[in-house]
Amino acid sequence: MDKETELAKVVIQWLKEQNWEVWQEAKLVGKYYGPIHDIIAVKHDITWCIECKLSFNLKVIEQAYNSNAILKSIAVPKYNGFGEMLCRKLGIGIIYVKDYNIDEKSGKIFRENYNLSKEIIKTLENIPQSFVESGSKGGYWTPYKQTMISVKKYIEEHEGCSFKDIIDNLKNHHYASNATAKVCIRKDLEKYENKWCEINDGKYYIKRLVISK
Repeated sequence: MDKETELAKVVIQWLKEQNWEVWQEAKLVGKYYGPIHDIIAVKHDITWCIECKLSFNLKVIEQAYNSNAILKSIAVPKYNGFGEMLCRKLGIGIIYVKDYNIDEKSGKIFRENYNLSKEIIKTLENIPQSFVESGSKGGYWTPYKQTMISVKKYIEEHEGCSFKDIIDNLKNHHYASNATAKVCIRKDLEKYENKWCEINDGKYYIKRLVISK
């Protein structure tokens, strides 16, 4: 575990102790939702974006500022006088993390984001809370990835299934219509997901790793 991931885990534990629901590395879809969040927490109708970095610099401040959450903070291990002054002016909170201890300096409430926050909460309902660890190199959640997780799970449980079987049993997907899903998923499995998906005579299988002797 690298230091940034460890820092994020301390923050997440602290949030959970205060009864916040926590999502990590979530790319929120929609025109106004903002960037990928290291951490986004929800309690009641409040959303809180927290960007976790080892360096207290302009980049991490900008990442938090660009969020459309109601509360915005950065989590860093070291003090920076100029950075702290800038955060105060922008209304961004600071969470200092040192030796598993938390020292929080609250930011302002971005009341203008309440309506967007409701939409963010609706989106989060469809996102796994533990898709990847914050700060890890494992990518981030997207609606496409969630669709493919569902498709892969069905194929794993029904090896040798037809494409019609997959579509008929896919309860949820991110495409605008079922017709679009049929076209795109077939293409995705053939072209982009062929590292794990094997198609043989119109039947779908999980590709097995072959170890040469």
